[in-house]
Amino acid sequence: MHLACLVKQLSSCLNKIHNCITNDFVRKPRGIEEYLIHKATELRQLLLYTGSVVFKDIFSDECYQHCMTLNIAMKILLKTDHSKYVGYAAKLLDYFVKTFEKMYESYFVSHNVHSLLYLVDDYAKYGPLNNCSCFPFEHYMKKPDCFILTSEGEIVQIIDILSNSSVIVGKSFDNKNIYVVNNLSENSKEWHVLDIRKKKIMIFNMDVCFTGDNTVAAVPKF
Repeated sequence: MHLACLVKQLSSCLNKIHNCITNDFVRKPRGIEEYLIHKATELRQLLLYTGSVVFKDIFSDECYQHCMTLNIAMKILLKTDHSKYVGYAAKLLDYFVKTFEKMYESYFVSHNVHSLLYLVDDYAKYGPLNNCSCFPFEHYMKKPDCFILTSEGEIVQIIDILSNSSVIVGKSFDNKNIYVVNNLSENSKEWHVLDIRKKKIMIFNMDVCFTGDNTVAAVPKF
């Protein structure tokens, strides 16, 4: 099958599972032709979740196995209870990087590919990679530029703006029988205390369900 046909088939598979992706994911899958404008969270989803499904019947066995070595290694390094498999993850990453050039030519071996070899060192230093992930800051990458008014004291300007905008908010909607929210930081976007009147509420594109006495012990950070 020609490459163009394979790309079209892959995009078709991704589009088919579009409505099967839960709201735990910020974005839904889209056609692979749009890879140049894919966000980091979309590529992460493809690597860790959907890729293992949609690649299987499209990639050759050799390519699929190669992709799965990275998939499994990353899942190990992201988990909090998989420390005993870190050595195996290191071997998988070593295999992935060394095989990469043979399969896709040296032209595609960027420093991003080579840096995969050092993820195990990061795990040893910081623990699971989510502990040092930059994903929580993804939505704030454009904001610092707006905070800088002059070329002097750029860091001080950013800190001043952020400290002034870090306001603790308390909202009450008892009369509408919806919910009461306290201690919500506008900067961190993290819920601390909730008193829910309904069984379900959507928070920042994530569904959170409540049981029994309508209380919740913890809500994931965003």
